[in-house]
Amino acid sequence: MSSFIELVTPFLRPSVFFTFFFTFIASRLIGINLSFLAFRRINKIQHKQHKQEENKHALPPSLRVLSHNVWAHYLVPAPGRLRRLRGLLKHIEEAQPKYDLVLLQELFLFQLGPFCLSNEVEEFCSKMFELGFIYQSRPTESLRGGILANILPMFPVQNSGLAIFSRYPLQSSTFEKFEDTAELLNNKGILHTQVSFHDHPLVNVITIHMDSRRRSQMSQLSQIQRKLGSIPSNQSVIIAGDFNMSLHPVVSSATSARGSLRSVFDGERATTYNISNTRKLLGYINQLTCGWLFPVVFSSYKNSRGIDHMFVSERVFSPQRGKACIVGFEVPGSNEKVSDHMGLDVIMSTNGQNLDKEKKKEQS
Repeated sequence: MSSFIELVTPFLRPSVFFTFFFTFIASRLIGINLSFLAFRRINKIQHKQHKQEENKHALPPSLRVLSHNVWAHYLVPAPGRLRRLRGLLKHIEEAQPKYDLVLLQELFLFQLGPFCLSNEVEEFCSKMFELGFIYQSRPTESLRGGILANILPMFPVQNSGLAIFSRYPLQSSTFEKFEDTAELLNNKGILHTQVSFHDHPLVNVITIHMDSRRRSQMSQLSQIQRKLGSIPSNQSVIIAGDFNMSLHPVVSSATSARGSLRSVFDGERATTYNISNTRKLLGYINQLTCGWLFPVVFSSYKNSRGIDHMFVSERVFSPQRGKACIVGFEVPGSNEKVSDHMGLDVIMSTNGQNLDKEKKKEQS
């Protein structure tokens, strides 16, 4: 005990204490400033959308929606993030008919103390703007307020990884962090945007990424239920993302919160994720050796299961026959997949008769 007291006594001196204290404050200020620069660069892209003129967009006869977990992690192995994101951008650019809405998961920002890594996100958002997706959610919104980041300023933390890109005006965009989560290094939650059309009630577009651990999944489903239940009945909903669980419990939860929701895929046939542990192990080795050993080329979806889902308000949106697809995009010029998840690619018709009823209900 005496040796311990002798060890810590020098640090209890006022001069040493204040040195540590002011160093801590300075590091926090530097961190805020450097993070602010990253936020400013990213948000500059989204700020352009507010310069648009009055909304003259009518709800089109059909909408094409893509939901995709892009596997752009920093804290788990995700080799070739930028290469794979560029591959996805190429597919989005060449898609015909063009996508109207793109909902992404695991498009992470990473913060470590005063440093914020945002190069991939900046490039992706900028390119999407050039492709006509001038209305975008703000990825920096979910980087603030992490539990461990607030307690331990030098602790690594990622944002939610959620992003929504739209060709149509977003009236609002809000992020709600999950109240119960076992993944303290990620600010997982619910990203809720409202797409505005001048001739139709707001369309609520929501993307989520739930925990992979069962302990917190039921609580998160309940929070999603409350979110869906808070949306006015005359407004339609598109919700998609990585639910990290099979279809049946998600369907039960979604329909109990909002009876008009339906899954765009039937049954359990929609397998969307590879669970090969060998690939994950090689991924760690690949990341630790900067790709020198075991370069990972992920080219199959064996041993997969369906954990990515999409639900829509069936009174307003009807997936076209044969146009609700599970897509496994590849990086152009190789057999490497753009992600360990497959994407949900859906073309849905907008039901004109039902739209008129919804509009009259809103006016009354």
